[in-house]
Amino acid sequence: MSSRSKYPDKYLLTQVVLVMAAVVVAFGTSSVNTGQAVSGTLQNNAASPSSDNASDYFVLQSQQELFNAIKTGKAEEMFAKIGQATSEIKMASITDYNISGTDRNNNNFNNNNNTIRVRFYDPSIQNKPAPLLIYLYGRSGEERNMDSSDPGLKILANSTGFTVATMDYKFAPFTDSLDDVLSTIHWIHQNSEQLGVDPQRIALGGESRGANLALSTALALRDSENMEDRNLIRVLYLLNGYYSPHLLESRSAKMFGNGTDLITSADIEMIFDQIYQNVSSDYTNPLAFPLLSKSLTRLPPIYIVASGIDPLKDESIDLAERLSEEARTLSCYVARRWT
Repeated sequence: MSSRSKYPDKYLLTQVVLVMAAVVVAFGTSSVNTGQAVSGTLQNNAASPSSDNASDYFVLQSQQELFNAIKTGKAEEMFAKIGQATSEIKMASITDYNISGTDRNNNNFNNNNNTIRVRFYDPSIQNKPAPLLIYLYGRSGEERNMDSSDPGLKILANSTGFTVATMDYKFAPFTDSLDDVLSTIHWIHQNSEQLGVDPQRIALGGESRGANLALSTALALRDSENMEDRNLIRVLYLLNGYYSPHLLESRSAKMFGNGTDLITSADIEMIFDQIYQNVSSDYTNPLAFPLLSKSLTRLPPIYIVASGIDPLKDESIDLAERLSEEARTLSCYVARRWT
């Protein structure tokens, strides 16, 4: 989960390779292209160690280097090098739009507080209309916006060849965040021809809080009274997300909630206090915490990624296991020991 730390881009930069592979595989599959349900099983690509030692979860030498850099205060230099490398990636176009948000009843808001900034990264590799990935970064405070995620989104667009869109959804409360995502998806579909986007090949994904919002959005669209809403998103990509109100009670939270992964349990509590302001209702709302939903069926195919030393790791495991038990969507849990 992205924190208030000075390394806000860590998740997007380190996970982008996994998303690239997932996007290419999914949009290269005819069943996904046509929006049909895909049946799959839970895949664990690395056994989970029983040790409580964080370094036992590393699978790449670079992970040990990153871990050492964090411990010795040299992570800033490492992330600066990554940022410099990504700054050299060129897009055919990067276009911003300001759109008017609506609530879930499609009531329009025309005041400045409900203007949503939406950005498109177009590498112009695919023929138009092109497939689109709408990516929700893990917004952990008012100060973080889509500019913070610019390097990783350029990598994503350049490496996959797909158009990538993101937005500055409201940080809090969570209902406003969800409304902004839904508004943006509707706007993209309504303007897909002018945007050069194939409305039959739109995926939704995100990391950390963005993964939570992506799954919540899929649930809201599934349960919409408008039948057309149920087919707006063809694939979901969920990276290092949280999905239940009890995440701090998990084994991974207790193991890694001490700043090992640049965030502490106290950080998470602080962020939650701002996002979920109505304690009596928000913490029982499945649109806030999707694992509370009575059913996870009738969702698009889902690709799940979890980091090995993330406090939120067990959340992805719980979601993947439940999906494999009750849903016919593709649930692919990749590398428990990946960071």
